Amino acid sequence: MSLPKLHYIADPMCSWCWGFAPVMEAIRADYDERLDIQLICGGLRPGNAEAFTEDWRRVVLHHWHEVNAMTGQPFNFELAMPEGWRYDTEPSARAAVAVRQLSPGAAIDFLEIAQRAFYAENLDVTDEAVLADLAEEAGVPRFEFLEKFNDPNTKWCAQSDFARARSYGITGFPSIILEDDREPILLTFGYQNYEVLQPRIEQWLDSVMLDSEG
Repeated sequence: MSLPKLHYIADPMCSWCWGFAPVMEAIRADYDERLDIQLICGGLRPGNAEAFTEDWRRVVLHHWHEVNAMTGQPFNFELAMPEGWRYDTEPSARAAVAVRQLSPGAAIDFLEIAQRAFYAENLDVTDEAVLADLAEEAGVPRFEFLEKFNDPNTKWCAQSDFARARSYGITGFPSIILEDDREPILLTFGYQNYEVLQPRIEQWLDSVMLDSEG
């Protein structure tokens, strides 16, 4: 019998997803044997070509400070997002899809590694050389990653992830969908702490068990 699914819909360059990383770690630690936990890359700003301005940077940093204050996740505010940089989230999302294809169990690990690199270490996760370094950190050989990352099919798969998130009605991240043989249900849309989510997951798993016994 296949496990019920937990779809984690996130983006490597979403600050609230970085804030949610410890919650996701707790979910994986407690439910890895009871749920098939899968990453779907939602697509925050894929293909964005607009150059960063100081005004835009000020707005984004305001959100980063909010996430830091609520979650305690580390941010480096000083050197982030220089003027002229492009906030294109497609490469990092495609990288996560490439890692998922090569090593499914490492996809969420890579997501967190990329988030830490971007938010806490000020690395440019739109750069494929940086992404290859991070894939190696997640246990994926550099050559294999680069080959998969630059495969046109991987680009298509990333776009399919974005479309799949939209098909669930998801417009913001992080979000979690729970799914079994019944209709998928939304566990959370946006940040929630683990103490809120854990009893909801338990209640849903109880309903799955009752439905299977019925």
